[in-house]
Amino acid sequence: MLEAELGYIGEGSNIKDTIPEGAGILTSRDEAKRFVEQTGVDMFAPSVGSIHGLIKSGKPHIDTNLVAEIKRATGVPLVLHGGSGLRDVDFTDAISSGINVVHINTEIRVAYVEGLKESILKNKDEVVPYKVLELAKEDVEKVVEERLKLFSGIK
Repeated sequence: MLEAELGYIGEGSNIKDTIPEGAGILTSRDEAKRFVEQTGVDMFAPSVGSIHGLIKSGKPHIDTNLVAEIKRATGVPLVLHGGSGLRDVDFTDAISSGINVVHINTEIRVAYVEGLKESILKNKDEVVPYKVLELAKEDVEKVVEERLKLFSGIK
């Protein structure tokens, strides 16, 4: 199974002050079709408005009309890279428009790090790794469960 991304949606799973220069240049329907045909990728991640990492000022917005156009033009499963920090409605609209897989890596990493920090502060004398990591694991599970419910339409 081969997945590929076309377009620039920034770099890195980190927290950014603003949207990186050049990010947000969207992949056109024709570019997407040509790329998928020429490469034979199984799954395709076009630039449709999302940004890798999290953005402190402003939220990216998904062009759902473009998602639907690219879905029709390529006929392959579409992947949304850079989903961390999007509004819930952007996720649900993107999925309704043709997104099949959503990446929220930075959101999960932030939950892990915040849980780990909290655990270390609460348990300053703890040295057993599985005990120190428990809160981080729980925070990741909570984010994943909430997002899976949203993506699946479960209330």
